Amino acid sequence: TTPRPSGPNATAPRPAEPEWAELPAPANGELEARDVRVDIREGMTGLIRPGVGFSSDSGIIGQLIYEQRNFDITDTPDTLTELLLPWKAWRGGGQRFSVRLEPGTRYSAYSVNFVDPYWNDQPVTLDVLGRSWKWFRESHDESRLKGAFEFEQRLANQWRRSLGFRGESVKIDDLDFDAPVEIRAVEGRSGLFGVRLGIGRSAVDDLYDPTAGWRTNVSYEQVTGDFNFGLLEASYVRYFTLHEDVLGRRTVLSGRVRAGTVVGDTPPFEKFYAGGTGRYGIRGFEFRGVSTRGLQTNVDPALARRKDPIGSDWVFVAGTELIVPLVGQNFNGLVFLDSGTVDTGSYRLSIGVGIEIKVPQIFGNVPMRFELGIPLLKSEGDETQVFSFSGGGFF
Repeated sequence: TTPRPSGPNATAPRPAEPEWAELPAPANGELEARDVRVDIREGMTGLIRPGVGFSSDSGIIGQLIYEQRNFDITDTPDTLTELLLPWKAWRGGGQRFSVRLEPGTRYSAYSVNFVDPYWNDQPVTLDVLGRSWKWFRESHDESRLKGAFEFEQRLANQWRRSLGFRGESVKIDDLDFDAPVEIRAVEGRSGLFGVRLGIGRSAVDDLYDPTAGWRTNVSYEQVTGDFNFGLLEASYVRYFTLHEDVLGRRTVLSGRVRAGTVVGDTPPFEKFYAGGTGRYGIRGFEFRGVSTRGLQTNVDPALARRKDPIGSDWVFVAGTELIVPLVGQNFNGLVFLDSGTVDTGSYRLSIGVGIEIKVPQIFGNVPMRFELGIPLLKSEGDETQVFSFSGGGFF
């Protein structure tokens, strides 16, 4: 099974349903074993996809993606024609290769990714990534250039463990006049080198659209370079099917908990930020709107205030969501309750409603969400946002 990719506006194709053929039981006197001929017809495995994504967290993002889901790094071109036409070579090994160009209004990313799901013919996935991206932050610009690779071993009972390495160059520039001192302290370029250990389990009924089961992950990364710190994260998600109607549509209740902490000399660009719809999302608050805030500089001390986020040493978020089918198979309503806190301020809480539309695409549905969240509990300095959205599509 092809796992779902991560990251902004990531989509994953569903594998095609297999065709089954029943063999008659052997008659008396016949051998129990018999030869079977299997004919396999390869479907579409490679394509170039232009598209667009959008969200309240990252703005509008253009997309041009080349993807080959049956790549073979050892099948090198034999002729000039095969070199110029990549679909004539580099195919047949069951590996995955992608190139993504994603320029955007608030966030831009460019990446090359290679995945071998059975590295060295073992139940081990090798994931190699090269990526550069840029964020236009609240008080500065943040650019990153990253090289990483990870080994993930699949164990019994759907458990897996991983070992990953990353090298990353981070550049902080174009600071606002009143940027906090914590941001000014890391202006320029910094180098990071990390080693990450992880363990997790996915016991859900559907990797792409779970309606029952649970997922959990725990990881620790030790980072050195221009800064030395450790990063510990853990998450747990549970899904329950409350009702299934005559059309097979399910009403699903889910609950999630996620927490993280850093130890050591941690720069602001590696600390935690909550709010929005992402990894540490709290809907009803802006993306990175729940965070410790730094004091303004280059202003009258009597007028200076804590305006821009500088990250928190720890974070905790929890929430629950109910999804109810409304029209057809691809139009759902939802109700949610989100909550969480960081190392400053009180506990935050929001409630809200929304709609989810699944737009059919070549390799599966692309979800679009529109949500209204009302903060019930918040702290001074938090940035709120009632309306949030995310979605996209390929042309």
